[in-house]
Amino acid sequence: MGRSAFLLTALGAVTACSFAPGKAGNAIDASPGQHDARPGTDSAVTRHDAAEQTDGPATKMDAKQVATPLDCLDAMQNFGVTASGTVSIDPDGAGGNGAFDVYCDMTTSGGGWTLAWVYGFTNYGDFMNGNNAVTPRPTWSSPSVSDPNRTPNSTTPPTAPDLAGAGAIDFTQWAQLGTDFLVLSNINNNLTCTAGTGTIAPLQQGTVSCTLLQPLVVTISACKTVVPTQIHTNDPAGVGLYTGSGLDDTYYFWEGLTDTGNWPTHDPCGGNEEFQKQNVPDAFGSLYLRRHQ
Repeated sequence: MGRSAFLLTALGAVTACSFAPGKAGNAIDASPGQHDARPGTDSAVTRHDAAEQTDGPATKMDAKQVATPLDCLDAMQNFGVTASGTVSIDPDGAGGNGAFDVYCDMTTSGGGWTLAWVYGFTNYGDFMNGNNAVTPRPTWSSPSVSDPNRTPNSTTPPTAPDLAGAGAIDFTQWAQLGTDFLVLSNINNNLTCTAGTGTIAPLQQGTVSCTLLQPLVVTISACKTVVPTQIHTNDPAGVGLYTGSGLDDTYYFWEGLTDTGNWPTHDPCGGNEEFQKQNVPDAFGSLYLRRHQ
């Protein structure tokens, strides 16, 4: 297991620390999380009502037919979309950036999840090799399109909930989609997480509250109740979910570099080990966002 030294830059603080494979360090920014800085369902309803006023006697259903959902939760709650699949959304509403197509999960843990990112691996077969990283990666770290040692970033929304749809919504739009996140993978346990002092969008180190979803990938009895409790960042290496503040507490680490000697931990035991499911065709992971309810 290769190890190297990194400078961990917490949002609002800089702390020098040693860096382990799949680690972003052990300093946590305890500043308050930034929750749901985006229009909510009420904004969607207001937009529908405004359409009704403009169109005179038009019904609310007529307004919904000409409006665009803000996100998948809006599509489920206000547009009657109940089946998972592709939906056109406009996170900043009319007059801002244009609408685009996304995949919506309308069944998992209450539904209303907007698929923000789907990734694969550069060397899944030799998982702990330092040249293994997630690909593509979101634009949540320093621009690096020309750097051959970083996997390419993506601003193309994923088109399917598996490796066939690999891509990422531009990270600048993630905060509009919500601070709750759903992590699905066919090689690690699946989770829903709620922001605490830490958030995935906007990216901020701190605490998160996560719940395991069935079925579990892990077969080790002692690890079947383990969940991450913190989110750490390490620009430009990546972002991770941790079971504690130590270097060996990694549950997920989305490593984006192929030249560090580190690797993208997917350990359901949360100990930075190679306990990810092996020999899986088309190994992938995905991350969904939803506004907090």
